[in-house]
Amino acid sequence: WAAVPGPGKTVLSLDFGGGEKGNDATTFTVWRQPYNQRPHVFCLEAIAKDEIEMPEIASIAKNLREKWSVNKIVADEGALGHAMAKNLRNQYRLPIEKAIKQDKKGRILSARGRLDAGTLHLCEGAKPLHDEWLSLCWNEDRQDHHERQADDLSDSALYGLEEFSAWEAEQEPPKVVSMAETIRQRAERKARRG
Repeated sequence: WAAVPGPGKTVLSLDFGGGEKGNDATTFTVWRQPYNQRPHVFCLEAIAKDEIEMPEIASIAKNLREKWSVNKIVADEGALGHAMAKNLRNQYRLPIEKAIKQDKKGRILSARGRLDAGTLHLCEGAKPLHDEWLSLCWNEDRQDHHERQADDLSDSALYGLEEFSAWEAEQEPPKVVSMAETIRQRAERKARRG
């Protein structure tokens, strides 16, 4: 198990149970990308709860948010998830944002790439996710996880991982602006104001 890293961007991701596949587990995964260790990402904790009610979902989310100093919360807002996330926002004042769900195969391959590159790490609190990954395999079309296997924690994990970039974006060098151009731009702005 990886040691819990120092401060960094920390994301809590939720996948609500009771989806179209008949899965019951509501899952929570907490991810951190330390400021000084990019592109490394750590799963700090993973929790799966079967058939839980909204007050317990809110309580777990609030506890994880406080425990790990979470910066952002994302959730699956597909199907019933939209109403659940809205309820958590309005009634329980949790700042939940909609998780990115497009291109599931691409998100799976991205997570596998991070594992292969050695930049995705699991802390001891993420053991339930590790255990799920030990048996998880592709469906026949190789577009998603196999429908007969529990993949609730994996779905939550993919939503959380989408919030971290694997590489730094190339930054454009700052434009050098001459003094004459600066004076011209100021005059133009002043003229627009009247």
